[in-house]
Amino acid sequence: MIAQVMLDALLRELPDGEKPKVVLFSDSRQDAAKLSVNIELNHYRHLLRYIIVKTIREQNKPIRAFISSINGKTNDTDELKLAKDFRKNNYRTARDIEDYYHHSDDLPIEEKTRIQKYIIAALEPPKLEFLWDELIRNLLKLGINPGGPENSLYSYKPLLIKKKSGQT
Repeated sequence: MIAQVMLDALLRELPDGEKPKVVLFSDSRQDAAKLSVNIELNHYRHLLRYIIVKTIREQNKPIRAFISSINGKTNDTDELKLAKDFRKNNYRTARDIEDYYHHSDDLPIEEKTRIQKYIIAALEPPKLEFLWDELIRNLLKLGINPGGPENSLYSYKPLLIKKKSGQT
């Protein structure tokens, strides 16, 4: 177990683009086989977590950047650009959100409730079922079977064929 933790930490330290290769030493072939299976499975699980967290962070990033900017909570250039683009592409919604944060007392209760529901929905984390397609797409981009290290779990060949032919 300690070897797996150390190996996992070492693999994360590799520079981008470096292809990891691991040699395991054990007293028996059976132990070595068990270790290699667990390493592959643990790597897959870590990768899933990473992609899920990354996708959640990217979800609704423009509206979150916009809300931060109108509340004066950001000076980050990239975030300010996202906020500006959100306002440009969603002018009516942006005005509603600005009114909600800066002129809330002047809004009719129905309008205030409508905008509040929109903001809450935009800021809460998405459900995993909505992340599934993005998760599969990211795993396939990396050349990893979305079903995990077990080749028999899923077949994603049709998705790859569609992508290569330009259908997705």
